[in-house]
Amino acid sequence: MKAPRQFQLAFLALVLALAPTLAPAAPSQAQSGERALFKAEIQHFTADLAPNLGRVVKWEGSEPYEIRREGNALVAVIRHARLAVESRYLSGEIILGPIAIRRTVQSGGKIIDLAAQLPSEITFQGPGPTGPQVLAKIALKDAKADAVIEAQSGLTRATSLSAAAGGVALPTTGASAHFGPLSMASKIIAEPNGGWRGPAHFELKRVEFVLPMGAAGGIIDRIAYEGTSAGTNLAALDKLRIALGKLRKKGGAGASKPNLPALFAVLRTLPQVLGSVGADFVVEGVTVRSTKGEPIGSLKKAEFAVKVAGLDRKVTSVRLTLGEQGLTAPPALAHGAPVPKRIAIDLGVQNLNNKVLRAVLDEATATPLGGRASQKQKQKERQQLLSAAAKFEPVFRVYDIGFDTKKVGADFSGQASGSPFGPKGYTASGDVVVRGFDAIASLHPPARFIQYLPLLRTIAIAEKAPDGTERLRFHLASGMKQQITINGNDVHAWFAAPAQKPGQPRLLRLVYPPMKGADVKRVQDALAAAKISVPENGTYGGTTAAAVARFQKEKGLNVSGVVDEATGKKLGIEKAAIQKKADMGAQFAQIAAALPDLSGRWTCDDGGTYYLRQVGNAVWWYGESSSNSPRWSNVAHGSYEGRRLRLDWADVPKGQTSSSGILVLSVVSPDKLEATSKTGGFGGSVWTRAAR
Repeated sequence: MKAPRQFQLAFLALVLALAPTLAPAAPSQAQSGERALFKAEIQHFTADLAPNLGRVVKWEGSEPYEIRREGNALVAVIRHARLAVESRYLSGEIILGPIAIRRTVQSGGKIIDLAAQLPSEITFQGPGPTGPQVLAKIALKDAKADAVIEAQSGLTRATSLSAAAGGVALPTTGASAHFGPLSMASKIIAEPNGGWRGPAHFELKRVEFVLPMGAAGGIIDRIAYEGTSAGTNLAALDKLRIALGKLRKKGGAGASKPNLPALFAVLRTLPQVLGSVGADFVVEGVTVRSTKGEPIGSLKKAEFAVKVAGLDRKVTSVRLTLGEQGLTAPPALAHGAPVPKRIAIDLGVQNLNNKVLRAVLDEATATPLGGRASQKQKQKERQQLLSAAAKFEPVFRVYDIGFDTKKVGADFSGQASGSPFGPKGYTASGDVVVRGFDAIASLHPPARFIQYLPLLRTIAIAEKAPDGTERLRFHLASGMKQQITINGNDVHAWFAAPAQKPGQPRLLRLVYPPMKGADVKRVQDALAAAKISVPENGTYGGTTAAAVARFQKEKGLNVSGVVDEATGKKLGIEKAAIQKKADMGAQFAQIAAALPDLSGRWTCDDGGTYYLRQVGNAVWWYGESSSNSPRWSNVAHGSYEGRRLRLDWADVPKGQTSSSGILVLSVVSPDKLEATSKTGGFGGSVWTRAAR
């Protein structure tokens, strides 16, 4: 089992020592002689460097080397080894110091042990203004590596690597890093029942770095990785590793144009091989300071972990954890926002039916990669994929999603079962517990969220923490029949208002920007009459919604802060609104009958012609200075009440001006209008009817 690729690339100088973990060794040939075989193994590895490292690194060569015997071991010392690096981002050459490799045969020829003394100096040079220049230098102290290989198959069973200390310097930028003890190890351990397990480990301590370009430096106490994997069939694992090795050598994995169908065909055997896998990556004790020694930030601990189990059984489970503790940053760097001293994300998926999962994967890869399918075939494949997905009945778990700042903290936990595509549907529930609720506004959330805070406090269940401080709890639930509830109250109207029947009053709820109008003012007046404190400004904001929620709670209604039909009846405003609407209709009919019809063509003292249309008490017009290439042209719309006509007007692009404003006109007679108020620089003042 090989070490993670990021570590191989980060410590590229250690590639030779880790050779057996990257590709199978050359098969044993007794007739070739031990020394010839050892040399063939080294050549086998160097030839495979390019495919094993994504065609980015290629072996260029070294000084001629001899193999000598020391006791029961063969020793090769490779000097001035060179590797070419070529990618779209980086090109150059790596030059390695002397590498001593010791080969020992054990267990009657069944096991080969390769122990390497790694180079104390590695140089990376690339193109410069006047020729090659040194871009990076790596120094290692007492660095060594070991690999245990099965002679017959060439498969690696264990690797290890260590260094007492080391450092990296980038001469062109002045950046540098020094580190203390380094250790890496991985194994494939055979179990008595034919299974296997593969622990992996990485640890780097005391990293001190300097970044002149950022005018900063710092220390990292520890970087560590722990990996675990296991399966029930070691023979199947070996077969998979050999197949991947052959595929990689042929250009399947790591090639510029990988053979993806062949790779997928090999990887489909993973369920027969891999039962569980896990990884835990940790960074501890980070301190960053400026070059003047001023603190910039620190981090006590950051962690990322993933665990997958049951791949070789009926159901699979996945758990993902990441978070940080003890993060600090100066206000200038945080732009004034509070820095979370704790962040936790701990999620999981259980009950993933492996049979269904394989069916979904089969459907998803049914069309050959690079091939073309007809629209009918694509539609059929989508239907088959949805049909397979509908058989899933997973359980999604939120073990914790939380954060803590100095003033505010919150944690959410919950679970969801089933699938929206399945016949049984889904159910979901969870709990949010908030500390320092009243300080949430200091976190600078969006305004559309802030308006919900008074309403949420009204709906919340107050609790006491062990230290006596207040906590607010919100129990959330959702399902196919009930979209979403908070503490048992249906709040789905927050997200999508239900369709309303003609003639029904407007459903008042929190939206952004807030609703305004006479109907809001009537609700506020009714709440005030019910002795509930509320602003009486005609705007349906957060405090009004919270007042509605308090009223709903008192009357035993669904507490949502939404003025629906039931709440309107309890407030006593529905009948009044209907009556007022009827009265307004009758009043409008009377006014409309008494007012002259302004529809027609009018002329104005600004030299323009205006075309008016009146429908009820609504009036529209179009005006222009002339019909051909007018200097100005405008439109207006407004209402006609009594002898007063109020219009919003704006110039349109047919003319050459672009103003807008408000006009208030007096209807002097059926054939004459006079302006009593004008804004936006409107020129005309008196209109005379020219034709009906």
